[in-house]
Amino acid sequence: LPDMIINSGITTEQQFLYGSQGYLAPLEGYDPKAVRKAWRRDPAWTTSLLTEISAVLGRAPWREEPLEEALRGLASDRNVGAGKVFQPLRVALTGVSASPGIVDVLMILGRDRSLRRVDAAVSQLRKASN
Repeated sequence: LPDMIINSGITTEQQFLYGSQGYLAPLEGYDPKAVRKAWRRDPAWTTSLLTEISAVLGRAPWREEPLEEALRGLASDRNVGAGKVFQPLRVALTGVSASPGIVDVLMILGRDRSLRRVDAAVSQLRKASN
């Protein structure tokens, strides 16, 4: 965890406390700017992507290498760069657009919490599109 903090760009105690809320407490919402950038450009595509991510994460062994391979494989299958998969997932998991590496976030949150958060994001996107 210390390397993740050091490499995350967090430089003050206040940034650490603000940034860690998404990991230590239930996710209470999504940053509107992050949502606009990562989800709102194409909500139907994002909903489909997050649904597929949930299925992929549900099948993958919960270890760093298999998770990263699964997510990069999904990006390849969709003919997009990994960032197009990682960023919508990051917002779903943390509610914000900046975090440690996406696989680190998954490892911190664990399988159950990660899947619940992705499924909650899909529900949020579906509600917003109705």
